[in-house]
Amino acid sequence: MDHNSFGHVKLNPRQAACIRDSQQFLVQDATDILFRTYDILFRTYPALRNQLPVDRYTHPNIIGILATNPDDSARGVQALWTLIEALSPTSPEDFSRYLNTIRENLLIAIKDIMFDIASDDLLTIYTEIFNEKIQEDLTTFSRFQNGTFATTENVIAIPAK
Repeated sequence: MDHNSFGHVKLNPRQAACIRDSQQFLVQDATDILFRTYDILFRTYPALRNQLPVDRYTHPNIIGILATNPDDSARGVQALWTLIEALSPTSPEDFSRYLNTIRENLLIAIKDIMFDIASDDLLTIYTEIFNEKIQEDLTTFSRFQNGTFATTENVIAIPAK
């Protein structure tokens, strides 16, 4: 991997160093960040708690989306789509709102757990990385066509407005 890029997100040397320096803490604190992310999500979407296993360790691990390892990153993206499906969006607006909420809650959890390491620069870079990974896989895992929300697993009809 180019040391000045993260996927398709181009980084200046300071940003690349910021990502490189944060990865060990992201891995070290992954479980705490994941649990905190879900705590926030459950407050926003209480019904989601019933859609996921009781064992918190088996909740979709969306943190991987920010990993530098391509395999971990791919698993993180897949976990995100699993979480989106659990939220059952019924419209493009729901889908967009869920993605934005998950991203923001993940960033809040990172800031809460990683404190000073989670600088504004790092959170901005992670936002760009999250958005880029979503954009890369959006056409593969989900798309809106002809009044339906389609995923690789199912098709959910969107009610007519």
